[in-house]
Amino acid sequence: MIWLNESVKKAHRRIPPDVFVIVRRLAPILLLLALLVYLLIGATAFLAFEHTNHENYVKRFHLRLGANRKHASREITASLFNQSSNMLVIVDKVNQARMEELLYRHLKLYETELPINRPNDEAWSFTNSLTYCWALISTMGHGTRAPKTIGGQIFALFYASFGVPFYMGTIVTWAFTTLASVKWLLRQKMNDKSITEAHMLLTCTAVYVWFLIAFSVILYSSAIPDSYFRSLYTAVLSAFTVQTMDYNDFMEFDKVVTLTCVGVALYLGALVFLTAIGVYRNVDGCSKRTKAMDPISSDDIRQIDEEEEEPKKVHLVHSESIKSAPGSVPQAAPRFQVIVDEAGESHVNKPKKKTTFVKEVHHY
Repeated sequence: MIWLNESVKKAHRRIPPDVFVIVRRLAPILLLLALLVYLLIGATAFLAFEHTNHENYVKRFHLRLGANRKHASREITASLFNQSSNMLVIVDKVNQARMEELLYRHLKLYETELPINRPNDEAWSFTNSLTYCWALISTMGHGTRAPKTIGGQIFALFYASFGVPFYMGTIVTWAFTTLASVKWLLRQKMNDKSITEAHMLLTCTAVYVWFLIAFSVILYSSAIPDSYFRSLYTAVLSAFTVQTMDYNDFMEFDKVVTLTCVGVALYLGALVFLTAIGVYRNVDGCSKRTKAMDPISSDDIRQIDEEEEEPKKVHLVHSESIKSAPGSVPQAAPRFQVIVDEAGESHVNKPKKKTTFVKEVHHY
């Protein structure tokens, strides 16, 4: 393990510093290309897992539907010609077969008017598999499509586990790079320092709201022409990656348009979120700097006044602790003495004043 760390450090030293700068600048583009490759890998895998199985399912569905239609036409023909009690009908086998074929065609036309959930023949083509992968990693979901094989379900589980953080991280990286580029352009190239984080937050929020309205207009003009309120409802919930009933009924092209708008909405939402964090940090930093620049606040003045009003405290000092060392400046005598008796109790006594007797000196 130590050898591996040393090898990595040596390889890191051999790389020129300019390479790291270039990689840092190209990181958003590299992430976007990696995300595209990730989608292509997922589409290929789902095509391999689900396409053949879905084709067999479609064949079985149509065979079962045709068999039911044939059985119904025979029963209707038999009931028409065998249960007629008031008239004599002579029908040979040729006419009976022709009647069954006629009823079969009419039943087939009638079935087109019924709300039968027919499977899509191209549900798991490469294009539709790519759309499903996109809907899966955006947490939007496809609605009516899901893998039915065990291998496809297990792959979808791991694919979403890695794909969702990858997709969201790519969007946040692009949003952060956009904000950094805009700030650098305003402050370095245009020398405009009047635009603050609050102005950028208002601008990003306005653009986000405008895009939601444009998103709802797009859905109203193509996918949901019946009601603009339903279009607005679907657009707002889809921007938060919440699936609606109208989204489940969309055609494949409308779902691609919706997923594209969802990606743009997530990108604009990340811009608003990051700008709001910048505004909060600036406000918090300004409050801390203001408090640091104020030398004495009103609370400090009040505390000083209270300390001046308090009486001076008398400190009890042991007499032995203030003895002057040889050659040091003599200190004043203590005002009190702390005496500890044999029982361990302490007493405070005033030292007795020494009386100095001065002899009278007579000068002759």
